[in-house]
Formats: sequence, structure tokens, C-alpha cells
Amino acid sequence: MGAPKPSTDYPIAGSDHFYMEVLRIVRERALSLGADEDLADEVAQEIAIDQWNRRRRGRPCWDPAKPLESYLKAATFKRLDYHWRTRRRQKERHVKYEEARARAASLVGDDHGVVVTRSLLDTVCVALAAMTEERRDTFLAVREEGLTYAEAAARRGISKETVKILVRRATRDLRQALLDHEEEDQ
Repeated sequence: MGAPKPSTDYPIAGSDHFYMEVLRIVRERALSLGADEDLADEVAQEIAIDQWNRRRRGRPCWDPAKPLESYLKAATFKRLDYHWRTRRRQKERHVKYEEARARAASLVGDDHGVVVTRSLLDTVCVALAAMTEERRDTFLAVREEGLTYAEAAARRGISKETVKILVRRATRDLRQALLDHEEEDQ
């Protein structure tokens, strides 16, 4: 394996050829790291734009004493890692939201004489998803599963008084969310 090209072999920073070379190197690296075509293109564009903006502000694009390719490979890895973490967090939030939505539907259903609109259901879902896990799970154990405070306390390994406080706070949060929803509809 040959030594990396010295940075002087690359096109002059700021030229069209330079940015095309940046796009090529980053895209190839992203694909080799397992990115799909769209993500590889997106990352390549983001890094090329970053290089353009740095040059425009008079900040060096990279240390000219080091190979451009090494800099771009590291930048590509960091940018891909950011995209993958962001996607994972969005997926986790979506799953959490869907679970809350299913539970909210069981809590606020037609059998209680309440007409449930999609926006009302979404309001309850968002309020449940915004609660801490301990508060939400304790509230659902008491209100949805019908456990007594003592049973919920034993299941969670907390005191009966803590269960009462958590259920009271969760009820307050839901009540506030529903009041806010009602104000938005008027």
C-alpha cells in the first residue's frame, strides 16, 4: 500500500476541481463504511459545503501539512456517526411514542363515553411520552392495569407514598396537557 498523496498533489482549495475531489473521496469512504447511496451523497455534500464555508470565512479547510484524504476520512466517519445516532434516536422516540399511543387509546376510549379525536389521542401520547419512565410506568400500572398502590409499589420496589406522588403528578401532567389541548381547539 502506497503512502497517501501529499496535500500539494490535490487541487487548490476553493477550485471546482477541489470540491469535486472532496465529494468523490467522502462518497467513496461513506459507502465503504456501510452508508447507503443517499446518505453517502448527503454526507459528501455536507462536508463539501463545510469546506466551502470554512474557506469563505478565511479558516483553513485542513492542515496542509497532512494529507487531505486522511482529514476527509475522519470527517466522513464523524458525520456518518452523527447521522446514524440521530436516526437511532428518532427510531427510539417513534417506538416510545407508538407504545404511549397504544396505551393512551386504552386509557381514553369510547367505552368511557369520550369521543377520541386523533389530536386528542396525540396530546395524551405526547404527555405520556414526556413523563419520566418511572412516573409513566407507575401511573399506567395503577390506572391501566388496575393495580393498587401497594401492588404497584411492590412491583417497582418503591414505597406506597412514592407511588401516590407519582400517580398524582402524572395525573396533573395529563390534566394540564388536556387543558392546553382544549385551549388550542378554541
